[in-house]
Amino acid sequence: MHASLRPGRVLAAVVLSAAALMAAAPAASAHAGIESSSPRNGAQLRSAPTVVTLTFGETVKLDGTGSRLLDGTGTAVPATVKARGQKVTFTPKTPLASGRYAATWHLISTDGDAVEGAISFTVAQPNARGQAQTVTTTPAIPTTLNGNLPGSRTLAMLAKGVTGDVEWTSAKLPEALTWTVTGNGKRARATGVLPWPG
Repeated sequence: MHASLRPGRVLAAVVLSAAALMAAAPAASAHAGIESSSPRNGAQLRSAPTVVTLTFGETVKLDGTGSRLLDGTGTAVPATVKARGQKVTFTPKTPLASGRYAATWHLISTDGDAVEGAISFTVAQPNARGQAQTVTTTPAIPTTLNGNLPGSRTLAMLAKGVTGDVEWTSAKLPEALTWTVTGNGKRARATGVLPWPG
């Protein structure tokens, strides 16, 4: 499942309903998936965090250099990355400037499975909306993104599912960025931060 963050040609992979989630969720995330993050995925912060912390469902360890903090150009930010027990921390070597960021991880769980993903957040970054646009999804679900520029965004979709995920990928993003979908059986929404176009 893939998505392009390119304005005007956005593709989103949408998985809705518990049954669809069971069929589509990768085995690696069944036990060692991310449970929480600080800052939370999609957060719009007034000041920069000194540490980005991810908490997983079981003990994990780093797998090479795939766990990185990226800035709004997709460039790696100098940071110390450590895995201890169920937590992974990213500590920037200098304070983060205003802008958009993504924290990506490539880890190994205690049972040897790969654990991959990404979260994103903004630091004191104005949110230019641009024009709302229709999003082409797989599977096909009528979906609208509330802006065609990077920043905090909301997907609105007509769907019977009440839970699920939207996954975005980009050439600048080594792992998929996931937004959580919630709905009422008729309409569903997913909100997060798109760090950059393209």
